[in-house]
Amino acid sequence: MLPVLVWTIGRYVFPLDPLWLNVATLNAALPAGANVYLIAQMYGTGVARATNAVVISTAASVFTLSAALLLLGVQAR
Repeated sequence: MLPVLVWTIGRYVFPLDPLWLNVATLNAALPAGANVYLIAQMYGTGVARATNAVVISTAASVFTLSAALLLLGVQAR
């Protein structure tokens, strides 16, 4: 849902240049980074939840990134 929200806001609320809109939308489709896990481990809380978030978001990003690239019409050069 986040990539759709970012695209909608970037398109209608803050009219962005198409390149910037594509970059923002693809960035929103990326998985959670390892920093989430590192901070959870450093503070000793939510380590399991952070691990699950990283694994699930990485697996889901295969589909969300593919869908975002397809819908945005991004092609390899």
